[in-house]
Amino acid sequence: MRLEVLSFLVATVLFAPLAAAALSGVDQEISIGESAYTYSFRVENNSDVTKPLTVDLQAPVRVLDIFVPTQISPRRSERIILRIYPEQSVEGTTYNGQLSVDLGGEVSQKAIIMHFLSQHGCPLDIDANISVDGTVLANVTNKSYRPKAVKFQSIRNVPSDWKPAGDTDFSISPFETRTVQLHIERASTFSGNAELVFSCNGAGTSTLARTEFNGGFFSGLATIGYAVALADRDFIVDVFLIIIAAILLIAFIARLVRIMSLRAQ
Repeated sequence: MRLEVLSFLVATVLFAPLAAAALSGVDQEISIGESAYTYSFRVENNSDVTKPLTVDLQAPVRVLDIFVPTQISPRRSERIILRIYPEQSVEGTTYNGQLSVDLGGEVSQKAIIMHFLSQHGCPLDIDANISVDGTVLANVTNKSYRPKAVKFQSIRNVPSDWKPAGDTDFSISPFETRTVQLHIERASTFSGNAELVFSCNGAGTSTLARTEFNGGFFSGLATIGYAVALADRDFIVDVFLIIIAAILLIAFIARLVRIMSLRAQ
């Protein structure tokens, strides 16, 4: 009898299925273009103890953990967020990936069908500022695995004489973030949000930038003030001393001329 009970217990341990982590909101078929794809789901801890968590995605992609906690508290669920970066070599193909979640020894695996699309658009993130002298500093992020040739194309919501000037073309590498310096030609006064339009590969994107331009003499003063604000403190002192010396020299010359004029009389 004891032997039968022992055999039953051994069989139960050996052949019972492993407990699986409780998953929800898992998309098992997704489409990924040239930009990073945000993938999310939830993991629930149904036990009365805190359990460690590990997450793994097997696929021909680079995965960045945006939010993956190291553990989950009792009777709680957590949202898991992964950022999937596709590779250009797999575009136009379909791949069967595998998601593995281990919650304190409770393992759950899900097959994910990944469709890698062939795209060549203009997925840029741009944040720009316009200085008083018309210089545009644009912080540009290329969200694609392809390099992009970009053009500063136009400016909207401003007077018609506002337009890009100088070199308006630049390039940016895959997934690169860089700061680009551009220029605006303008004559009319304006205060408000200018829409800067950029294009690449026949597509376009834009960003808003606050700007204020008074035109003419006042703008010139503002530009000088902006340059002085950026200058080195020692340089400002030197400029100030030169101006004082010039004023004293002019006063001295004027006085000398006056004295000579009086003597000539």
